[in-house]
Amino acid sequence: DVVAGAAKQGVDTRAAVDAIEGIRGTGEPDMSVFEISTEPGSDLDLEGVSEEMDARNWALDRQQGGLHVMLSPGHDRVIDAFAEDLAASVAAGRTGAGASAVYGSVV
Repeated sequence: DVVAGAAKQGVDTRAAVDAIEGIRGTGEPDMSVFEISTEPGSDLDLEGVSEEMDARNWALDRQQGGLHVMLSPGHDRVIDAFAEDLAASVAAGRTGAGASAVYGSVV
C-alpha cells in the first residue's frame, strides 16, 4: 500500500509539473524521484525558478540539467500547493544569480 501510494503521488506530481508551460518532467520515474527541466528551446532560467521556490520554502535539489524532486509519504497532501508555487515561480521569470553574477573578478 505504501509503494502504491508513493507511485501514485509521483505520477500526480509529475502530471502537475507537466501541466506548467515552459517546464517538464524528464525520464520515466518508477516511484518518487524525478527531474524538472525546461522545454526544449526554452530560455527559462531554472536557477531563477529554484530561487523563487526557495523563497516559497520549497527545497529543490539543483543538479546539472535540472531540478530534482524527491517525494516522501505525506507529500500527497501538498501536491496542489507545490504545483501552484512552481507555476508562480516559472511565471515570475526571475533571473537567477548565476546568470548575472560575476565570480572571482572585480566588476
